Order: sequence, then structure tokens, then C-alpha cells
Amino acid sequence: MERILVTGASGHIGGNVVRELLRQGRKPVAFVRSTSAPESLATVEVERRVGDVRNPASLEAAMRGCDAVIHCAANFAVWARREEEILRPTLEGAANVLKAASRAGIKRIVYTSSCVAVGFSSRPDALRNEGDWNDTPHMAYYRAKTDAERLAVALGEELRLEVVSLCPTLVLGAHDYRVTPSTRPILDMANGSGATFEGGTSLVSVQDVARAHVAALTRGAAGDRFILGGENLTLKAIAALVAEVTGRASSHMSMPRWAFRTVAALMEAGAAVTGKPPGLTRAAIDDLLGKYAWYDGSRARTTLGFEPRSAREVIRETVAWFIERGLLKPAVLAQARAALAA
Repeated sequence: MERILVTGASGHIGGNVVRELLRQGRKPVAFVRSTSAPESLATVEVERRVGDVRNPASLEAAMRGCDAVIHCAANFAVWARREEEILRPTLEGAANVLKAASRAGIKRIVYTSSCVAVGFSSRPDALRNEGDWNDTPHMAYYRAKTDAERLAVALGEELRLEVVSLCPTLVLGAHDYRVTPSTRPILDMANGSGATFEGGTSLVSVQDVARAHVAALTRGAAGDRFILGGENLTLKAIAALVAEVTGRASSHMSMPRWAFRTVAALMEAGAAVTGKPPGLTRAAIDDLLGKYAWYDGSRARTTLGFEPRSAREVIRETVAWFIERGLLKPAVLAQARAALAA
């Protein structure tokens, strides 16, 4: 049976890819770091190989006997004392994975990029597509994802690998064992806190994203790129949907740019002292405020058979996971449980 190495297997997307491969009767090999959260795959019976994408020798050892690679590993951080701490691991990891695959005789690489590499529009009527790139990223993470995907495409051509890039939008859902920059806004909305601003995004279930990764093992040509997105919604509409799913009145609160930037500056100042990541940065405001992460996802539907569930289903799945993880405030919990059961 074909063996598929999954890097970043303890992460949100990677862990769900492992589960989906097993569900389809495939043979995944989970590539995890020694410091990876043990609970992420604790109940999953899968072969594990320990290493780090920044260690070429560990990658080469892990790829022995494998026939394809799904590269999900990434440094998902929006702030660091030095931007190089975000940029280098992502770029080096991408290069190391492709070079190790080439040396191992592996041709097929499913590369997990992000919609942030596609970029955003300042108008809701201008949908981005696979031909677009983010040429003006402010956040180091956005720059890292963009540069790393470009590198993967170029290196894939040079090494004659079959690299297929997948660009998920805002990924939500089960088996996310830490509160990430993706899930934090939704969790805050569910708990009745947080604020929104002008703009919008596209929500997608991690389970649908995982299925697309497995499909890309056999569909799509070398150099192909696919956006994995669901419904395009304004942030205000998302806040209203979260309120509906949790059985509460909408607590949408909008703030102007200057207020967000002031709060972000204060948080960054605190982070410089404590070393703890700020909840918000000015770079994030510049990248996202007034922008629409709205996309035309028709290519993935046509080629990969991608069928994303509705935004309401995605939010329900995510709130159910928040409840399972004990992340909702006591004042919200009973109401949310009742609303989900209705």
C-alpha cells in the first residue's frame, strides 16, 4: 500500500489529513517534532516518525519507504521579536522537504500554502483567484507563506517534482489543540467579546480541507494551485452567525482603524517587554482592515471535487469543538449547548 508522509501531522490541518487518510483506508506516516503536542494524535493509531523540517537528515530518514508527501508543517505565528524567527523556518522547511523528496525518489508533493499567499481585495466585488499573489504583505507570517509557496513552485520545477499547491482560507473545526490566530476571533465572538471591522473572509471546514489534500495526491498537474474556500462573508455576518449558533443576541461591535491601531501599538509595547505575542499587531491591521479575503474557488471544485460545507455548518462544528475543549465561558456554555442540540 502506498505510504504518504504528512509533515506537521500534529497541527490542525495535518492532524485532520492523517485522520482522513486513515478513513479512506490509506497509509499515512505522521512526521512530528519531539516537542509536538502529544494529545493531537493521542487516540490515532498511525506510524510516527520524529524529526524536524529544518533537519534534512531527519526528513530523509522519515521519507524512506514513502511514495508521496503532504507538507503541512508551518510556523503559524503572527509575531516574533525578530521577523526572521517566522520567515526562516517556513522557507527552510519548504526547501528541505522538496530536496529530501527528490533524493528519496518521491515525485508527488501536496504543498499546504494559504489564501494569504493569494492576497486580499479592497473591494467585495473583486474575487481573487489562483492567478493572484500577495505582493504587499505586512505581517511576517503572510510574507513567509507567500515566499515559501513561490519557492516550492520554483524548486519543484527545478527538481522535476509534481508539486500541487493548496491555499485554504480561514480553516476552522475539530482537532485544533491550541487557540491559533485563525480560531481566536471566532472564540472571542462565541464568548461575547472581541470586535470586528470592515472587511470579510471565507470560512472553510478543516475536514473539507483534509479531503482536498487527499484528492490532490492523484488529481491536479505539476504546478497546479487550488484555493480551498467556502462562503465569502463579511465579518459582521460571521459575528451574527456565531451568535445564532450559540443562541445569543449578536454582540457585533465595530471599531475604527485608529482605535485598532492604538490598541495594537499598546499590545506590541507590552510584548516587547514580556516576550509574549500580542493579541493584535499594526501589521495585521494594515493587512486586514478594509480587506476582503474573498475568492473564486471553482478550480478546486472542478478538479479536486471540492465541496465545502456551509458557513453555518463550519461554525457549528467549531463551536462544538470549543465546548469539547472547555473553551467557552460558563455564562455561554449552557446556552450554546442548547442551541446546538436544537
